[in-house]
Amino acid sequence: MNLRRLVFNKGLPQNLRPRDPSPASVQQDIDHAFETAHSYLAKLPGGDTSWLRGKNVLEIGPGIHYGVPLILACFGACVAVADRFPPGWQPAYHPVFYSQLLDRFAGEFPAIDPSPLRAAVKDQTSLNDHLTEIKTPVERIPRRKRNGYDVIFSNAVLEHLFLPFRAIRRLAWVTRPGGLGFHQVDFRDHRDFSRPLEYLLLSRVRFWKVFYWSHGECGNRLRPGGFSRIFARSGFTIRDFEVNMHAADAYLNEFMPRLRKSSSTYADCPETELKKLSGCFHLVKT
Repeated sequence: MNLRRLVFNKGLPQNLRPRDPSPASVQQDIDHAFETAHSYLAKLPGGDTSWLRGKNVLEIGPGIHYGVPLILACFGACVAVADRFPPGWQPAYHPVFYSQLLDRFAGEFPAIDPSPLRAAVKDQTSLNDHLTEIKTPVERIPRRKRNGYDVIFSNAVLEHLFLPFRAIRRLAWVTRPGGLGFHQVDFRDHRDFSRPLEYLLLSRVRFWKVFYWSHGECGNRLRPGGFSRIFARSGFTIRDFEVNMHAADAYLNEFMPRLRKSSSTYADCPETELKKLSGCFHLVKT
């Protein structure tokens, strides 16, 4: 089979591709940033944003901009970001994005000092005065960061890990005892969200080619139970796992016979496990 047909988004990783500076695209990115930030803030103990003041916070895989970690910095957090593909500064996009993000933040939180966002409007250097970049995969976060973070966030990131067990072990290493973790995980085949389990039919070799050449962007196929076992073995207690998306019954009815007849390593996976397409893990380091 032609390898190109197995590969999606071959080329530059998502974070490094040219951004669309059109008003509609920027507005969509701002909406997503605030949706993510509000979801993080709602998960804080008591939903109290003042809890963040002075806390060491790490966001894994912030994406195409640093809007969300900068919002957390506005609430007084000492923020770091870790990504093997940190987004490069794009003059046509990032100043426009941060300027409009600043305006919206000032409207929603008029009593909060927006200095981190104001600095981000200027340039990359000013932005970096308010957060620390760790330009490395999760599993290579420096060991000297041991017990360094009070809370770690991620949104649709852990499904892209190449080495999930090693990466989550490192997350446990850098989380202080009693520290928190909130990780939203998307268990869908990212090549086609309308057919979210198709990659489970691929052989190990065929899947690895897709996964490797797409920089992990198709998703690593690990199911919720697999993540739960890794979290537990790594030293986390799962306080909650909130499922927030399920596979449609019509799709499952069509997919399950094909999976059961396949030679896939997932051929015997319980349907109840496959039905969970997205969820958030609430963790505490034991």
